[in-house]
Amino acid sequence: MAAPLYEAMRVFAKKEISSFHMPGHKKGAGIKRLDGRHAFLIDTTELVPTDNLHFPTGCIAKAQEAASRAVGAKETFFSVNGSTAAMETAIFSVCHRGDTIIADRNAHACVISAAILLDLDVAFYQNRFLKDLEIPAPALCSDIIDAMDKNPQAKVVVVTSPNYYGLCADIQSISNEAHHRGLLLIVDEAHGAHFPYCSILPDSAVALGADLVAQSAHKTLSAPTQSAFLHRCSDRVDSIRIRESLHLFLSSSPSYILMAYMDLARDWAEKHGEKAYTNLITVIEKEQMKLEKNTAIRFLTKERGGCHNKDITRVVANFAAYEESAKEIESKLQTYGIYAEMADRDNIVFIVTPANTNREIRVLFRRLFSLSKSLHISMDKKISLQPPKSQGICQPAKAFHAKHKRVPMKDAIGYLSQHTICVYPPNTPVVAAGEKICAEAVLYIEEAQTSGLFVTGIEEGEIDVLID
Repeated sequence: MAAPLYEAMRVFAKKEISSFHMPGHKKGAGIKRLDGRHAFLIDTTELVPTDNLHFPTGCIAKAQEAASRAVGAKETFFSVNGSTAAMETAIFSVCHRGDTIIADRNAHACVISAAILLDLDVAFYQNRFLKDLEIPAPALCSDIIDAMDKNPQAKVVVVTSPNYYGLCADIQSISNEAHHRGLLLIVDEAHGAHFPYCSILPDSAVALGADLVAQSAHKTLSAPTQSAFLHRCSDRVDSIRIRESLHLFLSSSPSYILMAYMDLARDWAEKHGEKAYTNLITVIEKEQMKLEKNTAIRFLTKERGGCHNKDITRVVANFAAYEESAKEIESKLQTYGIYAEMADRDNIVFIVTPANTNREIRVLFRRLFSLSKSLHISMDKKISLQPPKSQGICQPAKAFHAKHKRVPMKDAIGYLSQHTICVYPPNTPVVAAGEKICAEAVLYIEEAQTSGLFVTGIEEGEIDVLID
């Protein structure tokens, strides 16, 4: 095979499937398509008519201004390296070498990457865990206040909201507390780029007092993979510093295809988002209610999450009542051509956007109903897959550059980990680089692997640990 990646993508693209995963355009259904070679007519470079992302003065500047107005930000920057680069840029633009940041335990691994590059200390606050559903939930504002009290030297608070399951933190209260203490607030809103475009969706962090907000245009809007926005929402952050930081993380040859479709995705959402997302939510709520009445499947709601808010378009089906794992059920769905975003042991996460048809959504729920008839109600309580608690402040940069050795995972307890170990997706740390490996972490990793989940930071059952 001369081009294995291309061939694999071409074969998969020909399959008749229902896409309930990112990107939000769902195999192009929600995107203005140009066929054949004409798709590349807009793939260009920095010319006078096409502007320059790193020094925008023309059409790119206008597109970023339109995105800023759409969400109510003071300024918006395009990221062609995803929310990963947007978050790293955000941290770089407000931190100096050696600073301390406060971050949630389920922060994306890019927060650790930024800490390595800037030699930051990271003080974690613990997220809540919903044992009934085996789902991580955002921390309460009181937990973040406690972290602020314990780390008065901190400069920045980082919050992930919504999380991978669509649960939202109380950003307004967190913002008020952070600013009262002189701290800046960065919100990783990668999964909430659609929030500003429909009044019955949760409010965006842009409108709730955050200083910087990163949003992935490809997760819930109809832009291609790797496109994102970074919004400056307050005058506490220096615009020039953001631009300088962006140069460090963005390609010097940014994709005009990505930028053009980010512009189109924003334009479509402004014009049609209110009606489209309202209709989508109506269908989802009706189907969820029907399925809950007739099966033991439960769906994650704002009330069950005990959180500030919940993205209704993020459908999370819980199978804790059954013997079979959600991972097994996800595989069965794929035999029907239905592909979910991810599955852990007890939950399947479906990303639903207006690019999914009502028929697709109804077929999904019908398949879940028919599959439930072949499942077995569990008689025994499953072992909880609760993530381990943070082991205190970690120093990722020190770990990255330290001497290390590789040991079997069971022998790693008590050592500091050189790498960040994550369950993927959603790529959140089980053990952060520079953090002590505890027995609970090893048990969690083993159970996650047994359940079919992918774990990064481990090779052939061994972990790189620091040598004293």
